Amino acid sequence: MFYDQLDLEYSGETRRKAFRIAIPGLKVLVMDWDMEFKATDISAGGVSFSLSEQESPYLSVGQEILISLTIDNKLFLQGLRASVVKAGKDFAACRFVDIPLRQEALLDKLVLEMQKNMIELKRKQRLEEEADEKK
Repeated sequence: MFYDQLDLEYSGETRRKAFRIAIPGLKVLVMDWDMEFKATDISAGGVSFSLSEQESPYLSVGQEILISLTIDNKLFLQGLRASVVKAGKDFAACRFVDIPLRQEALLDKLVLEMQKNMIELKRKQRLEEEADEKK
């Protein structure tokens, strides 16, 4: 599995208080332009993704877009409304807007499952390190 490639981040100092996780193979399809971008992280409240200046559309703060999420080229969620909260030359960050409860539950489950798997992986690594120290 790809759990060993996950990158977790939580920062209490930022305005964004939701637990964020980077998931290998997660991509954001901006349906308005039929263009797909690599997701940098996701939470139950939003997603950020990389943009390429040459191919990316201009996104502005406050703009609403329609996105879908894929994992390893398989559709995970389709037709999510998102509002751009940050935009730069090489990235965009969006918060989900009025998503249906079923889609919200799937997002919550994805983030929670990845969080649990990462905690378990870190626990195993810690136990292995402790065992190595005792040798």
